[in-house]
Amino acid sequence: MEGRYPLVIANIEARILSPMAEELAAKVGPRGLLVLSGILAGERDAIVKRYEALGLAHLESASAGEAAGEGWVAIAFRGPPR
Repeated sequence: MEGRYPLVIANIEARILSPMAEELAAKVGPRGLLVLSGILAGERDAIVKRYEALGLAHLESASAGEAAGEGWVAIAFRGPPR
């Protein structure tokens, strides 16, 4: 898919989201939102670090599941101004 979008959502496991980070980040329009979900809580920090390195700003993480380190996480990022 060509172009950049104001909202990009991906519900895929971290083992897929990490290698495709550059491709997904490139689809986020200026100040757009990227929402990633399907991530295990223990993989959250690595995904945040990976996407922040591409110029996206981590906005918020939300979890569903049991105690820390278990369950699923959704992570929201803001795209760069340009």
